[in-house]
Amino acid sequence: MLFTKISDLGFQISNFKFQISKCNDLVSNILQNRTGRFIYPQLLSCFSLITFLLPFSIEAQNTASKPVDTLKMLDLQQVTVTATMATAATPVTFTNLSKEQIRRSDFGQDMPYLLKTTPSVVETSDAGAGIGYTGLRIRGSDATRTNITVDGVPLNDSESQLVYWVNMPDFSASTSMIQIQRGVGTSTNGAGAFGASINLITNGLRSEKYLNYTGGVGSFGTLRHAISAGTGLMNHKFAVDMKLSSIVSNGYIDRAASNLQSLYLSGLYLFKNGSLKAKLMSGKEKTYQSWYGIPAVYLDSLRTFNPAGTEKSDSPYPNQTDNYQQTHAHLVYNQQFTSHWRGNISAHYTKGKGYYEEYKANQKLKNYSELLPKDTTDLVRQLWLDNDFYGSVFSATYEKKGVEWTTGGSWNNYAGNHFGNVIWYKSYNPKTGTISNAEFYRSTSQKTDFSMYSKLNAPITPQLNGFVDLQLRTIQYTTLGIDRKKRDISRDKNYAFFNPKFGLNYIYTEGSKLYASFAIANREPNRNDLLDAETANLPLAERLFNTEIGWRKTTEKVNIGVNFYHMQYKNQLAVTGQINDVGEQIRANVADSYRAGIELEAAFKLSNQWVVNGNATFSQNKIRNFTENIDNWETGGQEVFKRGTTDLALSPNTIFNLELRYTILKNAQSELSFTPSVKYVGKQYLDNSSNENTVLTAFNYTNLQLFYATQFTNSKAIKSLTIKLLIANVFNQKYVNNGWTYRFTSPNYDPRPDDNYARSEGKNIYNLSGFFPQAGRYFSLGASIDF
Repeated sequence: MLFTKISDLGFQISNFKFQISKCNDLVSNILQNRTGRFIYPQLLSCFSLITFLLPFSIEAQNTASKPVDTLKMLDLQQVTVTATMATAATPVTFTNLSKEQIRRSDFGQDMPYLLKTTPSVVETSDAGAGIGYTGLRIRGSDATRTNITVDGVPLNDSESQLVYWVNMPDFSASTSMIQIQRGVGTSTNGAGAFGASINLITNGLRSEKYLNYTGGVGSFGTLRHAISAGTGLMNHKFAVDMKLSSIVSNGYIDRAASNLQSLYLSGLYLFKNGSLKAKLMSGKEKTYQSWYGIPAVYLDSLRTFNPAGTEKSDSPYPNQTDNYQQTHAHLVYNQQFTSHWRGNISAHYTKGKGYYEEYKANQKLKNYSELLPKDTTDLVRQLWLDNDFYGSVFSATYEKKGVEWTTGGSWNNYAGNHFGNVIWYKSYNPKTGTISNAEFYRSTSQKTDFSMYSKLNAPITPQLNGFVDLQLRTIQYTTLGIDRKKRDISRDKNYAFFNPKFGLNYIYTEGSKLYASFAIANREPNRNDLLDAETANLPLAERLFNTEIGWRKTTEKVNIGVNFYHMQYKNQLAVTGQINDVGEQIRANVADSYRAGIELEAAFKLSNQWVVNGNATFSQNKIRNFTENIDNWETGGQEVFKRGTTDLALSPNTIFNLELRYTILKNAQSELSFTPSVKYVGKQYLDNSSNENTVLTAFNYTNLQLFYATQFTNSKAIKSLTIKLLIANVFNQKYVNNGWTYRFTSPNYDPRPDDNYARSEGKNIYNLSGFFPQAGRYFSLGASIDF
């Protein structure tokens, strides 16, 4: 009943969102030169708010510049890179993680495992224990729909729209704050937020010099070493910080080993009312492939089975690995122009280059290259990606008497080369082998992304704030060449979007507030969406209408929040349950779908020793009038099934986290605490058919964490020591948190004897399904020493 009311709420504002949608179409038409001069008066009415704000700019220009003291400057280089972040006065749904929270939870696992206890999050791990290829879904939305920035600079890959956390190992140790906005959130840079956005803020200036060593050991041969150091502020102007890190792990799944290194280097120069900061962040990974999942029949007996590399007949191919290095360079200039105006501009460049290598059996060499013999034999191939991503993000913020106005934007360009080489093949004569670097495909791509936004948060009454956020975004994407299947994948697509957001924030007592917001977001298909479709039937851009209504109360001992959300989609690119040959989800447009739910958060300080906190999400995630098309293996065509209203794939209706912290000892020098925590995730369907034959069953696990920190006030050698112990999945639950499926009909052929992934659903319908089992009980022990 509750979810019906939430759904009705979304439809009751349909007239309003239709008018906004018309404004969106209007701007899109103008930017794509599809309309005439007569519509410009309507365009001006859409942006009359910006005209209203111009007097603020004039007033600020006439304000005398005032110097900002050095202590404020220590914060300035942090504050001005957060123009896209929400504050307590912003009527959006968000969660902040502080430096202290990050430090307590950081055991060297990838970022999704650091965020796993935040509301509506489900984390996944191909290798089974959080190191290697990992991912997360927020409110059921996959990672391609989550906008992620580092100090305001886009992190999502321009083509896949994913963030590969394995390319940023140990990045949490370089992070001072994380903000997760659920829903559309505020305007951001890069790929549009379509389910959530994550803002990562790197470590700020430390005024004193320091040296730190962090080490760790754990199950599955896990070792972590990191050293960080900084000069502190020299001559009140200069500071340099660096961190080197190494993480290795064998993984829970067979051969799912990871060898990860990272570098973080930053330099800061402070001057009168401003700062200049340069950052270099580099990650290098070599990870054995484990992105295929295992058949259901192995879940009880061969849970760690890994099919990667097993096409090699005698033993698994030892170098079936992913090899990639990604280096980010940022140059950030911050300026406090007046007592009311501040601004920043960042230039960024990211270089990514690497390949994955795989062994393929019984291949026709002529299908690869005319330079190769006309043999059918085994070969080894490398699939390469060599890309450059560069651009600028900028913002200016005006603050006075409760008014905050931020205008900003970004221009980013991506240039990518995709190509593949055959590096070895075996001829019919087993005594001979041939080395060749025959290139068998190549394509190039370019994507240019430009956006501008202007947002105002201003008091309407002493207790009521209004929020308006308007964004224009254009995308130009071109790809030329052929892919590894020899398909011509030349595409040329342009998009233009108008993304408005409105909200109210009402503070009725100190520490208590109500908020409501409505936002429209648009998002382009990613590279795989475009390339997997026929040229004449390319996927459509998506549109989201997002309503959020929430209440929060914060006191010294209590923090409670309730949020209702409704996310109505038009042409959502929903995951089908299928994956491609590198483990990425395949998606298709569905005309009418929604996500609606309640998010509950609570934290209680019961005493000086006991603190309990938790969150829960109860939701419905549906497609209306879903039509399923599945392949017929006999005819080569497809069969159509009308499924009615079904559940969106990989979208559990219930997610629950509970944590209880008991502080055994706490004084000015030391702290010792013990924290058990529980997570529960409800049943998920692997595709959009709501088929009970392809589900992930509900699961839960319990973790225990011991935390000890002490300071050595009388020691000149060691300043502080922190020791952490994590015992994960204490009760050794056998659970699966991710999977894929492909359904088909086969009237006269039963594929099960030939394929362990095949399962029968009856009536000549089968599915191929893969599952990603997670580790049983395991531990991580970490120590950090400040010198």
